[in-house]
Formats: sequence, C-alpha cells, structure tokens
Amino acid sequence: MVDRLQKLLSRSTVAENIGIWGALHTNMRGELVGWLVDTWAEERLAPQLRPRMHWVPRTDRKFYQVKLSMGYLSSMMVLDEDTEIEANRAACIKKTLELWEQQWLDGEARKA
Repeated sequence: MVDRLQKLLSRSTVAENIGIWGALHTNMRGELVGWLVDTWAEERLAPQLRPRMHWVPRTDRKFYQVKLSMGYLSSMMVLDEDTEIEANRAACIKKTLELWEQQWLDGEARKA
C-alpha cells in the first residue's frame, strides 16, 4: 500500500561544514513518519562530500536512498538502505534531525 505523505516543515542549516536541508513529513492521519534530507559539502573537505539525498524514517532512523519524480503528481520511491554513508555525514544528519524534531515537538507542546 502506498502511503501519501505531506510535508509538515522544512529547515536548512550548515553544521560542521556540511550543508543540510530536511523536510519532516506526516502521513494522511497526521502521524510523523520521517524526514527527506539532502546533504552536501559547504567547503572543501577531504574527502569531498557529493550531494546526496536520503529518506530517514522515524521507525528505524536508518538512511535509505531515494528516487524522486517531480511533476504534477510528485512521488518518492524509497530504495535500499545506504550502508555506505560516510560516518561524518550520518552523524551530522542524526544530530541535526534530532534537534529539529525536538524543537518542533517543543513548539507543539507550547501550543497545547
């Protein structure tokens, strides 16, 4: 079954010379399901980080490769787990997503 997702929020920052953009998604029942994340090197790093996009579900917090199809009916296909992700990229993504998600949850708690 294909689950339709809705973007809840979008953020971007630079941390440890890694640019990161992420969008938190919900399913149609309003449940938080995961992040679509893009990362890249902001400055010359050794080795150079090429831009790479991942799907990071809240269920297992693993990094999955994605294929996007943009158009009138945009879609995202989640592919295999990215087991070759660079350690510094993975650590930066995890740290940043935890911070962004907690900030969003704290904001929602203040609204209640």
